[in-house]
Amino acid sequence: MKKLHEIDKNFVVDTNISEPDIVFYNVKENDFCLFGLLYDEKFRRMPEDAAKSVNEGTLIQHTNTAGGRIRFVTDSPYVAISVKLPMQQASPHMPLTGKAGFDLYENKRFRKMFVPPVDAKDGYDGICKFETAKKRLITINFPLYIDVDDVYIGLCEKASFEKAPEYECKKKVLFYGSSITQGACASRPGLAYTNLLSNRLDFDHINLGFSGSAFGELAMADYIASVNPDIFVMDYDNNAPTPEFLKETHEKFYKHYRAICPNTPIIMVTAPTTNFRCGINWYERRDIIKEIYDRAIASGDRNVYYVDGEEFWGDRWDSCSVDCLHPNDLGFMLMADRMEKTIKPLL
Repeated sequence: MKKLHEIDKNFVVDTNISEPDIVFYNVKENDFCLFGLLYDEKFRRMPEDAAKSVNEGTLIQHTNTAGGRIRFVTDSPYVAISVKLPMQQASPHMPLTGKAGFDLYENKRFRKMFVPPVDAKDGYDGICKFETAKKRLITINFPLYIDVDDVYIGLCEKASFEKAPEYECKKKVLFYGSSITQGACASRPGLAYTNLLSNRLDFDHINLGFSGSAFGELAMADYIASVNPDIFVMDYDNNAPTPEFLKETHEKFYKHYRAICPNTPIIMVTAPTTNFRCGINWYERRDIIKEIYDRAIASGDRNVYYVDGEEFWGDRWDSCSVDCLHPNDLGFMLMADRMEKTIKPLL
């Protein structure tokens, strides 16, 4: 029996790069184009020692590349990638394109998905061809849920390869939270709400979403304070195992961070909800965070903000998730729409 890609050519994953004039550049050796990640011997979202001080899940996932971006300007008539990464077991909830794929934006508009073949073992190649050779701002988003060993950018030998202009907004936003913050279950990296906001509002950001591992430890507050972001989004409601745990940790985390960074805007976010989730103490958890926010305001903090997760999806909740918990692409789009109302004035 024929396979789907043999019947419909639109499902063929083309990894053939045959341009005779192509030159590959190692992203590690062109650090001007790397955003949202650190690099020593591996790509990381935070230093290894800092991750170790938090918890095991954070240590395991801190090398997942969610929020990483490659940005540069080129007049090449094509942009290719060649990536080396360990293709892990498929995730039942998440498309491979989101977990292990890269997507390319041309002048801030989505242009190409570099699709990992299902039988890839240790990496794959891909190419995006343009109609003309002219200067373009290229942004390539890293995968959300996998480690990446190497990335090479392929350009025409005679083409320019230049530093991208600075983000229009000079403020950096740091997002800390759960699997939703990390990007589960977007169909491609650019559709995680953090990446959507960064692209829309033109700001740099750091994604510290850690699936099942964001517990509000003070060690994480210390690390985030050391980064000193211009705006801090505190979004770990989903990973608090109980309302009691959330009550015990959330205000301590806020106060600890606020003592170190007295003027940084902090946005407290509660989890998005569906009708199916309201029976599992969602409102109780939401009210805990709202009460902490109210006490912060009453204490005189004028740089703290609150986003109610019930406002993300509203009466469209039945179309916004993969599993009544993790957003699909529509869910992330609506999250970005609501978060934009709070973040944009702060930029």
